[in-house]
Amino acid sequence: MEQEVTCPYCGEQTSVEIEYLEDGFMEQHECQKCHKIINITVDITIDFNPSKCECQLLNHQWQLTPTFPKCKTQWRCKFCGETKPLTNDDREKYGIPTEEEYFTSLYGDNTPF
Repeated sequence: MEQEVTCPYCGEQTSVEIEYLEDGFMEQHECQKCHKIINITVDITIDFNPSKCECQLLNHQWQLTPTFPKCKTQWRCKFCGETKPLTNDDREKYGIPTEEEYFTSLYGDNTPF
């Protein structure tokens, strides 16, 4: 993952490529401007952003998830993110196979599961 950071020596922006994303992981990079070695420490933070749940006022607005493979598709509410599985009627209506049908289409009767 490429990231722009400020060099602690010259104060200029420099691009660094971080390959290992683990909280607290440190690696060294050379500043592209002043060519001094800088330590880059990965800090991973999690933010929680509360918002109103519109489903308290409106009914859920269910949408099919854009999922691959298609057999993993489910319903997800666009307001609150709640999910629910498809019914057999839903699968038939939208042409979505079950997992068994999907793997049979790939492997025939030699499904490894």
